[in-house]
Amino acid sequence: MGSFPHDAGDDGGIEVHLRADHRRLAELLDGLDGLGETERSEHLHDVVHLLVSHEVAEEEAVYPVVRRQSAEAARICDARLGEQAEAERHLDKLERLAPGTVEFEEELAQLRVDVLEHAELEEQSVLPLLAALAEPDREMLARRYLRARSLAPTHPHPGAPDRPPGNLVLGPVAALADRLRDALRSGA
Repeated sequence: MGSFPHDAGDDGGIEVHLRADHRRLAELLDGLDGLGETERSEHLHDVVHLLVSHEVAEEEAVYPVVRRQSAEAARICDARLGEQAEAERHLDKLERLAPGTVEFEEELAQLRVDVLEHAELEEQSVLPLLAALAEPDREMLARRYLRARSLAPTHPHPGAPDRPPGNLVLGPVAALADRLRDALRSGA
């Protein structure tokens, strides 16, 4: 995939892009209801791709900047990263379960709750910290975020590091492996 139809372009600060991703994730999760098994599987692939790339881009571009603001900001980042790690475990499990099973439905329901709660907490706790940055810094951070998201893995890697330098070293390798996996899946 690489780019998303909901991108706000390069205009604006990082908050615009994070909110747009949160809205798109909510739409994608809501869109899973009432789909047939094949459509649902394809739609879930879109959820996984966006959620993983969004989280990885935050880990690489956003959270290191926020973390440096204060001890409280670092604590907030740790809490949000913990929530993201939990979502990644749900995604990993979902990719291994057969759609339509009770376990799959339970895992998907929990993922939906966790993702929407995380997005709300992030908007309440992280976005105000980002808004405190100077406008040029927010715009630069938005460019970094969009670039990181476009190069991020497309599948969950729950055991991978979520902080530099580990995520910066292993992320590109995981992304390449994921893109090869996606190409084989689509027959391209």
